Amino acid sequence: MDTLGQIAEIIDVILSFTSRSSLYNCALVCKSYHDIAIKYLWRTIPSAWPLLSFLGIVCPEFDIDGITWRFSTTPSQSSWESFDKFAKYVEVIARRTSSGPRGTMDYRFGPSDLGYDGIEEEDGFTDRCCGRDCIDRVTLNQITQHQYSAGGALRTPLIPNLERLDFTFSQFRAPPETFVPFLGPKLKKLTLSYHSCMRISDQYLILLQRLIRQGLQELAKFESEIPLENLEISVQASNYSAMRYQEINEAILLVLERYTKLRRLKAPTFLRHDGLVSGLRHLSHLQSLSVTFKNPEVLMSFLKSFCPEHPNIRHLELEHENDIATPRSILDPLLDCHGLISLSITTYLAGRTSRPSNWPLPDVHMMSEAWPQLELLTLCPWGIIPLEDLEAFQDTELFPHLKSLEPHHRRSRSSSACGRSGRSKPSPSPIFTGKMTFQH
Repeated sequence: MDTLGQIAEIIDVILSFTSRSSLYNCALVCKSYHDIAIKYLWRTIPSAWPLLSFLGIVCPEFDIDGITWRFSTTPSQSSWESFDKFAKYVEVIARRTSSGPRGTMDYRFGPSDLGYDGIEEEDGFTDRCCGRDCIDRVTLNQITQHQYSAGGALRTPLIPNLERLDFTFSQFRAPPETFVPFLGPKLKKLTLSYHSCMRISDQYLILLQRLIRQGLQELAKFESEIPLENLEISVQASNYSAMRYQEINEAILLVLERYTKLRRLKAPTFLRHDGLVSGLRHLSHLQSLSVTFKNPEVLMSFLKSFCPEHPNIRHLELEHENDIATPRSILDPLLDCHGLISLSITTYLAGRTSRPSNWPLPDVHMMSEAWPQLELLTLCPWGIIPLEDLEAFQDTELFPHLKSLEPHHRRSRSSSACGRSGRSKPSPSPIFTGKMTFQH
């Protein structure tokens, strides 16, 4: 019997490295293979729908604002048992492709065939006729009530082993707390994406702002239940720059005040630097930061305050939305961040109205001494970097770990990578807008 037990353990290890297509075949071999294969097939799913399909038949609701969905009947106890059976396997809910503005809990029109084929690829959710139709509040309350039914006043995790959640909102009328049932005791990475693929009216822009703000306020309530280390807040809208960020910024600062163990943070536009500097002061474990500011002046003020307090930051992705010249001195405060592995400074609206000015780099030897571990450097400062500054990167004694240098303008990106051994020489053009890849 001990030998048989060891065989099962060996099979488990082997299947943990098996591709999804092979796992389907393994599930047909025998019951032992089937049970192990199913466990790994459910480990990562692209949406909440493979699990929600166990709870009942969906009924769309049409109203003046659009379409929402609900279960035709209240989920039964046996339905919840089926849900719980597979929910315990799920560790990641995240897309494997970005095939469109699909919400994590949007209803998919079509036959209810979300079996094992439904968790194979996200294309299974997008190839058919799909409606971006959000869950209604009554149904969301049913799911939430189930979490409290077993433990009374204590909240039972809906997906107890979930470690990563990429949650997308594609409808502004969705309840802002729709992602809350998925928050659990093992969740370390949370991405909240608010997506609009078209230009939206001022009315819907207000709804989007409220959706983000209220969602973040809900997230702040659960800091004692979630060991969150990685938080990304992504906003995609064609008139993104027209949003009023003050209330959203305040909600983000509330989250930072509660989740003090964050190591990685990606935030949308901040209007002021002082509030963010104060909020980041709580994060003693911070290793990575990605944030956008309205203009380079606010970005410069942020760096002057941030860098002395976080000299060991490892990854910085900084952006401003204005097309006015980025001051070259913006790099000076960063020279105190000696632990940098990747640094990106870009302008979102570069190339709209004015011609970029000259943007010479500081002494490259000084930069190499300041950032000895640097692997990636991306500069799109709305300024022309002199060719001789780029040529200095050919010195193999500088930046010993540098793998990629990308000086380009975001609106006219070129990606001619050099794959030869050693340092790659830039193009002789006066303005280099490509990518240099280094191999050591």
